[in-house]
Amino acid sequence: MAEEKTVREKNQEAAKKQAEAVSQQKNKQIMEFNEKFEGLTKRNQDYMFHLNKALAEKDYAEREKVVSEMYNELMEKQKQGVVANKLYGTVNEKVEAILAGPKKEPKMPTLWELSLDNGLMIWALFCIMYAFLGMFSKSNQNAANGGIITLIVTSIVAGVGLGYFYRAMMPGQSKRRGWLNIIFMIAILMVVWVAAFGIVAIIPPTINVVLPPLAYAVLAVVAYGVRWYLKKKLNFISPADFRRNNQN
Repeated sequence: MAEEKTVREKNQEAAKKQAEAVSQQKNKQIMEFNEKFEGLTKRNQDYMFHLNKALAEKDYAEREKVVSEMYNELMEKQKQGVVANKLYGTVNEKVEAILAGPKKEPKMPTLWELSLDNGLMIWALFCIMYAFLGMFSKSNQNAANGGIITLIVTSIVAGVGLGYFYRAMMPGQSKRRGWLNIIFMIAILMVVWVAAFGIVAIIPPTINVVLPPLAYAVLAVVAYGVRWYLKKKLNFISPADFRRNNQN
């Protein structure tokens, strides 16, 4: 038992010495690298010292490269009176940003992404409307609600139309396409929408079936759930968010 304890203690002591040696070696590397911060103001040197130490503690592989680039940038910026805190934020904020990697530029959504997103939104809105109309117009439900084919056509045509409109309004797109071209395409979509409704109107109710209010309510929830899932899965970004990100 005494022998077992001695062996265990020896192993713990060896592990402790090894950890101390690694720590000392790391601190030595940090101190040697910190000597390269000559020429910076005392405030900027202090910032770089703590940043370098924090990255070393995180075992960040590109530490020397990143710190060297920041040092060169600071050497230029401090001539204009710029300090590291103003340029990079706090040490913790900068370390987190470095570890997270470069920020991805927002991707412009494609036409089909916008069309699908808006189509699902229109589907959910019309389902909610049909559900309410059906509940409050039980005596004449067919007149109050559109059928399932009307719902499908409305969602597709409006989804594509809104998708095209939002994409055309994206930063830089309106200038490239030209306002006359955009107005012309929107006019065509409106004509298609009116024509589609004219065709749907002649479809008999036996085919263009009107669903009960509860069914429309369920379809609205499903559409909203699918839209939410696709936004997460396909990383959809709304036009408003895209504009905001580009402005920032």
